Amino acid sequence: MTKDPESLNITLNIQGSRLRLAIPRNDEALYRQAADRLNFRIMRYRESYPNIAQLPAGGHLLLAAVDTAFYLVHERKQADRTPINDRLHRLNTELEAFLSRY
Repeated sequence: MTKDPESLNITLNIQGSRLRLAIPRNDEALYRQAADRLNFRIMRYRESYPNIAQLPAGGHLLLAAVDTAFYLVHERKQADRTPINDRLHRLNTELEAFLSRY
């Protein structure tokens, strides 16, 4: 099998587990940042929920995954609103300018 020249094999460390991935070469920094953020979130939940008996297996990872997914959904929702809010602001400015003339 021929290897895609734009592909890169990397290994990420997620809380002591090695995760090997083949990724687009240009995305390496993003994948490493994502792994760092995931590790940070998992550690934050380990500190907040030190009694692992209160959580299902992999609970800290699950909490970090939900937190990350929530952030993504929230950001996408905010991004969807930005063009509308910008347009409304411009229309409001134009309307105020028009009304100030009369």
